[in-house]
Amino acid sequence: MLVGETPLRKHKESPGYYISASKGIAVDGAQVPVGQYAPLTIGLSTTIPYAELRRDVYRPLINAFDQAIERQGGRVPSPAAAPFELCYNSSRLSPTRFGYFVPTVDLMLEGGRNWTVFGINSMAQVNRATACFAFVEMKTGDKSEYGGLARPAVVLGGFQMQQNLLVFDEEKQTLGFTSQLTGRGLSCGQFNFTMSA
Repeated sequence: MLVGETPLRKHKESPGYYISASKGIAVDGAQVPVGQYAPLTIGLSTTIPYAELRRDVYRPLINAFDQAIERQGGRVPSPAAAPFELCYNSSRLSPTRFGYFVPTVDLMLEGGRNWTVFGINSMAQVNRATACFAFVEMKTGDKSEYGGLARPAVVLGGFQMQQNLLVFDEEKQTLGFTSQLTGRGLSCGQFNFTMSA
């Protein structure tokens, strides 16, 4: 069931769960040019709705995503809808069992596995006609959630984690993860937690 496993890491003295994208981020298989900042520390948070990225990682990511969606032929921009910057006419995006058919975002994790974010976890439907890329720029200077420490490069929010089974192994200090469960006809709400992951 699990498709990958990666070590859990610390972020300075901050509590919480962190992993490392040792090779950075890719969009549709092409590495996003944030190489000088790799490895990227990634926090996992259920208290924020959408993935937040430091500006030096966010700008290259949204540029790469917008270019990739244009190559796919699905780029019909719509006005930005707070808190999102990149929005598209959703009638021009093809629906699939993994959400809209849009470029995938891969977190290239330590250990060699990728956490792949499909359209269901990357595109938020903000109204009947508009879907937005559900990654936002981190607010500068907000360190409250991290005990006064600088934030990690990326913090994944609840939207990116929903319908993905995450297995936190405190003893081995690893995070195991599945791919998108809905694509397999499963959901977290109906998952049989007595079967082995």
